[in-house]
Amino acid sequence: MEQEKKTDSKFVQVLKKTFKIDPSDFSIRSILVVFGTFMIGFVALGIGNMAISQFVNPMAEYFGVGRSTINVYATVTKIAGMLTAIAFPSIYKRVGPKGIALCACIPLALQFVIWALAPNLTWIYIGSFIGGIGVQCGGGMMIFAIIKPWFSKNLGIFAALCGTSSGLGSTIFTLRIADKIAADGWKSAAWMVAILVAVLAIIPFLMVRANDKDPLYHRTAKKKEGENEGEKAKKTPAPALTYRDYIKFPASWCCIAQMFLAAATTIPFMKAMNGVAEWKGFDAVAVGAVAFALFSFWQSWAKIGMGIMRDMVGMKFCQIFAWGLNIISMAGMLFIPNMSPGMFKFLATINCFASTATQLGIGFMLVQCFGKYYNPRIYSLVTIFFNIGRAAGEPLIQLPYDLTGSYAITLWGMLIVGILMLVLSMLTFKFGKQTVEKMDRIYTEKGYDIHAFE
Repeated sequence: MEQEKKTDSKFVQVLKKTFKIDPSDFSIRSILVVFGTFMIGFVALGIGNMAISQFVNPMAEYFGVGRSTINVYATVTKIAGMLTAIAFPSIYKRVGPKGIALCACIPLALQFVIWALAPNLTWIYIGSFIGGIGVQCGGGMMIFAIIKPWFSKNLGIFAALCGTSSGLGSTIFTLRIADKIAADGWKSAAWMVAILVAVLAIIPFLMVRANDKDPLYHRTAKKKEGENEGEKAKKTPAPALTYRDYIKFPASWCCIAQMFLAAATTIPFMKAMNGVAEWKGFDAVAVGAVAFALFSFWQSWAKIGMGIMRDMVGMKFCQIFAWGLNIISMAGMLFIPNMSPGMFKFLATINCFASTATQLGIGFMLVQCFGKYYNPRIYSLVTIFFNIGRAAGEPLIQLPYDLTGSYAITLWGMLIVGILMLVLSMLTFKFGKQTVEKMDRIYTEKGYDIHAFE
């Protein structure tokens, strides 16, 4: 028995010294919470973000309209996402992790029920709005709201693992949905998805739960018998910061700017990769489409890599690494003469690390910058601009080519954005440290326990 304890102690020392992993916050319960959180993204985002695209063409044929008309559902979804992002902290505060699991899955199931019964396009859009609520509740805000209180020492790797759930879900569900549509039609496929989502929602509902150190869900201190008000005040946690508090901090605006720029450029640019490849003189499909496929494949691994690096060497290195590769990628596409197809694919692929600097990377930055004063409200505030950036970036990334017949302006813009993101990152860390120090002084003077949620 003593030998077993000694072995465990050495193992823990190896984890701490070699891998910078402190397993003190590992438990069966915390791992179950991770699994439940992963399943929310697996279902809600795996279907709602990617696999849902399989319905566009058959619905366009069924209703006799253009595919762009059906694609309006995506705009409606983003509008619902923006409104949900604003309301998310209030929802989470009232219903907690279990409620959020249902808020992510049930609206998505309702969307597909409405689609299956829809007599016209109006109902397709109504269903999309409801489903957009679920997709937003199952995104990055949900991951950081649920996971962070459980892992004060190992947030990076577990949040990153949950962040890969949408890619895995998309890989599995897209093929199944496509086969079902081909065999039985899109309405039958919609019923299948609705039932599947509703059933799978049971898993995260059973697995996730709030941690006692949750900064938003558990924020009140009960007065014990015989305890006077002065004693209670000394034990009361510092109150959770509000939207009004966060908008006063320069660190918040630095993160907002980063989220908007990253959302407007990284993924929209990669979606234009076929055109960029063709402009460079390559075959659009054999080179451009393959480059995008490689980017997509490595993106999930990049998320895990960024999570590990975050825990081992910190977010400053992660940001320099991610945006450094982005700058190399854009500069290479601009300046390397007589580029080979293999080099083009490589440059596109390494940009996958920059793509993790949107919801996942900036979520890590918010946690680091605000520390004990982080709560889902700041992520919610920043996510609003993710939706705005993505909505603006999708058409604008192609505009320079439409006007000039060249992607040079687009690449120069991407290069400038990469440099600007590095500058904003360093400013965010500086302002974040100042913010924590300021709030510590304010709440200490008021008699709050500023360490309650560390």
